[in-house]
Amino acid sequence: MSTPMNAIPTSADLEKRADSEKHADLEKRHKEWSQVEYTKAMRHLANQGYGETHLLQPTSRVLPPHVALWHFEVKQDGRKSRLWVVTGADLPVDHVAESAAANARDALRHFYLHWQLKAAQLGQSLAANQIDVGNPALQTEYIRSLESGSERLFQVVNEERLWPEFKKV
Repeated sequence: MSTPMNAIPTSADLEKRADSEKHADLEKRHKEWSQVEYTKAMRHLANQGYGETHLLQPTSRVLPPHVALWHFEVKQDGRKSRLWVVTGADLPVDHVAESAAANARDALRHFYLHWQLKAAQLGQSLAANQIDVGNPALQTEYIRSLESGSERLFQVVNEERLWPEFKKV
């Protein structure tokens, strides 16, 4: 049985419509965010000298609006290889060879550990008045970026509900 076109919608109908519109808006924002992050990853790869790139979508992970981990097959100097590329809001864009991590979760774990070490090394250099990144203020900002990015990735890696394929039986 259908509701007449001129019937006054009930509060349940209005709630349903509002929920549907919110969901559509959220999906749109997630898609736009993903496109921006994908562009960052592609720009990073181009800047690193990688020519042909092919996204390995099934093994990539996109978790808007926090982090995207892209799995690419790339070609550089005529040789093919596979890389993990991490991007995200307020995260450094970085990449690592696929051989460093067997899966997306391990790749994110690699990045957070690598960033912790890098931040510590840069902090020690800064304390010894050795500037590795631009100037002291820029190096300090970069250290903070690595530390906060590492903390965020740690949280994502340890959020069990994001990794159902690793669920303990």
